[in-house]
Amino acid sequence: MNNHKMACVFLMVVIAGIVYGTQEMRSRTANAKNAADTAQMEAENAELQRSVAETNLIALERETFDLRNGFKEWLPHFASVSNPQEGEQRIVDAVREGDVFLLSQRFQLKEFQAEDRGALTGVLEGELDFEDDYAKTLNWLGTLEEKVPSCRITSCNIIRGDRANNIHMKIKLEMPIMDASLAEAANSDIES
Repeated sequence: MNNHKMACVFLMVVIAGIVYGTQEMRSRTANAKNAADTAQMEAENAELQRSVAETNLIALERETFDLRNGFKEWLPHFASVSNPQEGEQRIVDAVREGDVFLLSQRFQLKEFQAEDRGALTGVLEGELDFEDDYAKTLNWLGTLEEKVPSCRITSCNIIRGDRANNIHMKIKLEMPIMDASLAEAANSDIES
């Protein structure tokens, strides 16, 4: 009987081991299935977020199409002036080409604060006084936009000049000064 008892105890231990192993396998299988379900839900959520972000990107591209095209069109004009001396020289060259009589000119740089800066570091403000023939001076003013498209006239005061057909014109203008590193990057993008 002793052998029977030992065999029963041995069988009970084996059965308990099988039950424990089965339970452990079921627990691991359930954990793996839960992890797989969680990963699948996370993947579906990520795919949903990706599709929403893609839809938003397409909508944003559609909304900003005109703005981006305008930026690409105007970028070479802004990138051509990356320091105040270049801006002054472009305006002086336009005056020289127009052959109008310049009485005085004054330029000053209005720099932006570091937190206000974007692509522009500042604005070159200029005050120019002319006195010359009426038609010649006004024609020059009309061609200024062609020669220096990024220049904005903020004030234009025209009064009668000292001679019969002359006018005295005072203009104030602003020219944006683009950050030199961005201007170089823009110029390299334009060239390629």
